[in-house]
Amino acid sequence: MLNKKQVWTDACRLFSRLQQGARRGRAGRRTAPATVEALESRQLLTASAPGWEDVGRLTLSFAPDGTSVGGQSSSTFSKLNALGSTSVWQHTILDAFQTWAAQTRINVGLVSDSGVAAGIAGDLQHDSRFGDIRVVGVPLSSDTAALSVMQNETVAGTWFGDLVINTNHDLPSLEALYNLALHEAGHIFGLATSTDPASPMHSVLQTTTRKTLTSDDVADLVQVNGQRVADRFDAIASNETLATASVLTTSGDAGWNGGEAPVIAWGELQSSSDVDVYRVNATPDYSGTVSFRLQTTGLSQLRGKVQVYNGAGQLLGSAVASSSNTDLQVAVSGTTGSETFYVRVSAVNNSATSEGSYAIVATCDSKVKAATSFIREVVATYGQDLAPVELSKVMREGVNYNEAKEWDAETGKNVVQTRFLQDTSKFWNLGTISTASDMDLYKFRVLADGQLLTATVRALDANGLLPALALVDKQGNESPVTVLANGLGQYTIQTEGLQSNKSYYLRVDGLTDSGPYATGRYKVTMRLGTEVVNHKDYASGTLTSSASSQFFKFEIASAQMFQWAVQVDPGSAAGLATVEVALFDAAGNLKYRLIGLPGQIRTADALMLGKGTYYVRVALTPIGNANLVPITYKLKGSLISDPISVVGSDPSGTAGGTTLTNGQTDPTYNSVLWYSTPIYSTNSSTSVDINTIFDTTWDSGYLV
Repeated sequence: MLNKKQVWTDACRLFSRLQQGARRGRAGRRTAPATVEALESRQLLTASAPGWEDVGRLTLSFAPDGTSVGGQSSSTFSKLNALGSTSVWQHTILDAFQTWAAQTRINVGLVSDSGVAAGIAGDLQHDSRFGDIRVVGVPLSSDTAALSVMQNETVAGTWFGDLVINTNHDLPSLEALYNLALHEAGHIFGLATSTDPASPMHSVLQTTTRKTLTSDDVADLVQVNGQRVADRFDAIASNETLATASVLTTSGDAGWNGGEAPVIAWGELQSSSDVDVYRVNATPDYSGTVSFRLQTTGLSQLRGKVQVYNGAGQLLGSAVASSSNTDLQVAVSGTTGSETFYVRVSAVNNSATSEGSYAIVATCDSKVKAATSFIREVVATYGQDLAPVELSKVMREGVNYNEAKEWDAETGKNVVQTRFLQDTSKFWNLGTISTASDMDLYKFRVLADGQLLTATVRALDANGLLPALALVDKQGNESPVTVLANGLGQYTIQTEGLQSNKSYYLRVDGLTDSGPYATGRYKVTMRLGTEVVNHKDYASGTLTSSASSQFFKFEIASAQMFQWAVQVDPGSAAGLATVEVALFDAAGNLKYRLIGLPGQIRTADALMLGKGTYYVRVALTPIGNANLVPITYKLKGSLISDPISVVGSDPSGTAGGTTLTNGQTDPTYNSVLWYSTPIYSTNSSTSVDINTIFDTTWDSGYLV
């Protein structure tokens, strides 16, 4: 996905990488000056269901069959095609989501899905490869019809908001599918399970008639997400007639630019009776066909109608959507550059799809530089985050750009003009680590004391940069942070207690000093005010040459999804040994493995487990031919899936229960854990080099 600007730096690292405790450890020191990038808020955040940046701008996609989902292949299409055609069952699911959306300010736009693995490193919202909500289907345990991943968005990453359908459960009808989607959509929009059997949020799946929302459901939904509000044009004045039309900017750097850039406006219909009218002045630099497109794809389920009039109020053309997720276009030929146009937007009928967000896109067809597909993607994703001049530049040039830098007296370096990072906005930026000694610094300040910062950097290319983050002051001293994710090309940290009277610098560089994963492109994001994440400690211990393995029994009460992390203390083992966490099912099948390095917290893909008994082995192994030394570890984790739709019974009080106990007290653990050595590759070698670890990271994320 193309973003506002791309930072290309040729700076060198300044500071030591040796960290303590939860921070990564690595020797080496940077001595050359670094380029410093200062913050500018990119995206306005609004009150939304917990975890979402903005429920008014959600998207949904259906992952194609074969998509990797926690180590299994999704088969949603082959499963649900038995209920009806693809368009029928997809609209059934979309109808369920729109039933909630019509009651509040929520918008859910349909987008395509590239089929990349579920949970891959990416953006929580507006990732161009898939929807914010992905619908997938894999086998789950028999007590589960579906689950939604709606806990701990900071740890869950792109899993957050996904709907996982149990393909082992027989859905007898489209009504059952609708009720299942309605239940999970409620969770995705921030609602808890209800004890009211009439509510769709009740945990027992109804398979006959469609359920309807109760008054309590609607009240809870509005309390969490708010009412639908006027768009920025209606907030100034009503624009329901040609005489009161909102005038769009068509001149200057934010306008037509001689026809090379489209004129774009985002709006919102708040009800079936709402009407929006815009006035668009033609550019004198162009004669030919001008097209006006009403875009709803990727924005909402609005079923709209568009009409185009000339300056005298005569209708030039109109188009009506026959269904949701249908863009409309009216082309006006023979323009001379002196015309005035009026564009009228309204809903088709009084239904759940009669309200929602949209965009008006006007183009000088033979002169506009950007392809229609590119315009459509930008409009549906980050276009609203850009200032009009910036948006016009992106549309004309198709590239991001650097802002002008100025001298920063605190660091003695050239920086971009400093902005405050606010709790109502999210900052994001693209960059490149071009050499193994390269680093980028992002300068920011906060407006209030005691702020909580969550920052994530992720690689933009598979098998590219393995990135890392650190928070430093103007002297380059590192501040304590909690590492929440380090794996699969993503690195996430949190830190509390930021002060308003000082400047901070977020450092982005590579996790390794050399090798194929030390350079590459990345995207960094920062936001304030997210919830503090505290992983649960599942197990801990010290491994030695004489006791190089420890075993645990893991009991799960119902199907759930976890994010595990292994924290390895630096001690004297840096560069000498690793810790491998391997999980087996009750039949002895290897399901998951995760490798930890001394001085780091390492994570892998989310772990999806059904109800049952599992066994965990934590093992010490040397790197290369190094001698084994004692090493201390902690196995941590977080539950990231929400209460589930249970078939036939209410699981209140039992769903999600897990216990991890010493496996050596279980008589079956020896027969289950039948591997004699840690597993790093198909030949079960007993040692591994660093690049092999990272190869495994990019290939599979340690999921087997």
